[in-house]
Amino acid sequence: MSFRNRLSKRRSIILTWIISYFSILFLPILVSLAVNQESGQTLRGEINRANATLLAQLRDNMDHELQNVRRLNMELSLHTMVQSLMYSNKYANNSYVYDVYETSEELRLFKASYPFVDNFYIYWAAQNTVILPGTNRDSKFAFEDLHGGSPSMSYEEWLSIMQRKNYHGFLPMQIKSQGGSLKPAVAFITSFPAGPNEQSVGSCVILIDAAKFLDMTDKIRLFSGGQVYVLNDNNTILVSNSPDTDIQLPQIERLHISKEVEFAYKAQDGQQYEVMHAESSISGLSYVSLIPSTLFWEKDRYVRNLTIVSIVISLTGGSILTYFLLLKNYGPLHRLLRSVAAQTGVSYSRNDNEFQYIEHVFMETIDEKDKIGLHLKQQNQLFRSNFLNRLLKGLLDAPLPVEHIVQAYGIDFQSSRFAVLVFYLNDIDKFLSRLDQKTANEKMKLLRFIITNVVEELAGKTHLGYVCEADDLMVCLINFSGQTEHDSGDANDLRQIATEAREFLLKKFHIDATISISSSHPTLNDIPIAYKEALDVMEYKLVMGSSPILSHEDIRSSLRTERQGTDYFYPIQLEQQLMNCLKAGDYDQAKITMDSIIEHNFSEVTGHVHLRKYLLFNLMSTLIKTVDDIGALGTFSFTRDAAALDRLHSSKTIEELQSLLTEALQEICSHTSAKRKLASMETRYKTHMLLIQDVIDYVNVNYRDRNLNNSLIGQLFDLKPSYIARLFKEQTGQSLIDFISKTRVERSKELLLQKELTVGEISEVSGFNDVHVFIRTFKKIEGITPGAFKEMNLV
Repeated sequence: MSFRNRLSKRRSIILTWIISYFSILFLPILVSLAVNQESGQTLRGEINRANATLLAQLRDNMDHELQNVRRLNMELSLHTMVQSLMYSNKYANNSYVYDVYETSEELRLFKASYPFVDNFYIYWAAQNTVILPGTNRDSKFAFEDLHGGSPSMSYEEWLSIMQRKNYHGFLPMQIKSQGGSLKPAVAFITSFPAGPNEQSVGSCVILIDAAKFLDMTDKIRLFSGGQVYVLNDNNTILVSNSPDTDIQLPQIERLHISKEVEFAYKAQDGQQYEVMHAESSISGLSYVSLIPSTLFWEKDRYVRNLTIVSIVISLTGGSILTYFLLLKNYGPLHRLLRSVAAQTGVSYSRNDNEFQYIEHVFMETIDEKDKIGLHLKQQNQLFRSNFLNRLLKGLLDAPLPVEHIVQAYGIDFQSSRFAVLVFYLNDIDKFLSRLDQKTANEKMKLLRFIITNVVEELAGKTHLGYVCEADDLMVCLINFSGQTEHDSGDANDLRQIATEAREFLLKKFHIDATISISSSHPTLNDIPIAYKEALDVMEYKLVMGSSPILSHEDIRSSLRTERQGTDYFYPIQLEQQLMNCLKAGDYDQAKITMDSIIEHNFSEVTGHVHLRKYLLFNLMSTLIKTVDDIGALGTFSFTRDAAALDRLHSSKTIEELQSLLTEALQEICSHTSAKRKLASMETRYKTHMLLIQDVIDYVNVNYRDRNLNNSLIGQLFDLKPSYIARLFKEQTGQSLIDFISKTRVERSKELLLQKELTVGEISEVSGFNDVHVFIRTFKKIEGITPGAFKEMNLV
């Protein structure tokens, strides 16, 4: 399709390119127009900020150096020798020459420590003497040596400054250079304290070469072309990079462009200036920068003209370049489209966008490549796992040597020594519960993937490990790297790998695994032997329930004994003794008997593990026979509950079987013991009831006996009076004495119905010792006296 036809179609990449090119072209043009409107203000602001930053930097740098100057001033002023000269009265007789000499020598030590300071001296007013580092002079000679010939300051003016009281500040001065010429300097002068009515003590003067200040101001001058002034607190110019020293701080409203630097405009001599002013809170100095406004507007006009010219050039050149670039760039793309369509067979519609078509073809190709790669990887993993499985079982029958086959599966044996680790997964429920969104097959794939990567990585630290699945177990073939030369070293490495793998899987993924370790073997052909050893160890562990990590070396003697045979100790006498203990409900004796049987068979790590397991099943059979003998086969959970029976049948370790035996033993003994106690209680109850009935019968017959009481009845039945009284109350709900009294009252009521007997006679016949006791007892039980009862019934 021609370029013009492509251009006419809206979805073509050509139209997109044209829009893109012109968007890129017009965007900077529009931005340039907008920037041009604000360029003056922006440029002024940026330069002001830059100069403000430089001015603040100048202030900070100078403050740093002036801090050192202040520190030197403090050290000089507070020096003990200086203080002694200034304030001691011992020099009244002019015996100070040697002390002044010592002081000047002491000052020499400070000169090298402060390179920023050009010179310093101390004026001693009492002796009109100037003390310099290493020397001292009278004031006149010192002034001529240091400041002589200065047109800005005479000796009298200098002396007046030196004799000031309580002065502290910076002043401009001129000092002589080594060549004798004068050069500007800044003097930091501090008067020694003196009382209000006292004369001046003296001053400490520190001189700084103004050139050092100018070196710092050059950055601002080079950047902006402006003038920089450093003023003291009286607005006296200390340092300036301009010959014009006749300036004043602008007395106009200041615009704050930062927290530290002030900004203002000032008209002076018909010229507009940009004024920046910064004050130091440390030294008290002020820093002023004056920049001619013409510098700003000149650059602004230059930028505006440059912008207009660049816009015209951009429009013209951009349009021409756009046309030619479109022609050049679309040619290769058009050829690529035809080649892709021919090679892939994917039809290309002329209404499609070119890049979208290429992207579509490319993504389809990538997807197909990924599918093929994934399929090949899965097949290779499957083939490798199958190869390792057959290698472990000794089933390889390939015509090629094993050394050549392993290379095809990415296996590289570094030595001829091998060992095998077998992983049995005890508990993976917690791991699987965290994968709710996956199917059961996906969960198991992820489980195998994790174990494979973890074990191979841990084994790869010192040796090589290759993991596969065999017989529902995860198996790792270890190829030793050759760094360990002895079996003991191999065994330690294998145990370390197993320990680290088990701890990592349990801690990070909640996978509880049992690991068995084979011995190390010297040849490739011994791999099936190593695998068989690991399986034997795993079988031993699962039955015996020992440590979660067990090696073939740990149980080698036990496995040797299994092949030789062992004793089985469970005689019929012990079985009968165990059954008798169970029927009697004697749990302690039954437990001792069962433990003795188990201990006799398990006391040594010998014997066939399955034979021991059969012993525990035989013990369980004894328990079931005992339950059947007592007629309670359907009473216990381990005989009636299907889940309990399944648990017994599926028990894999001896510990599990022994635990089930103990539970069943305790359940049987609890049942038989409770049953015996219940039978004993029933027999006892019947005996007590017969005894109480005999007591009642005796009382009914012998109630007339005045000596009838608890003691008499206890002697009669050969029991303690308190016991028979308590037993009678428990069985009848009333005391024995009350029962005797009620029996006598009942018999007396029958006699009271007869007219011929008096109350006293009836009392005597009924067994009461006294008529008053009879009346009181009768009234307590019947609520009325015997006489009233007799009259009421006779009427």
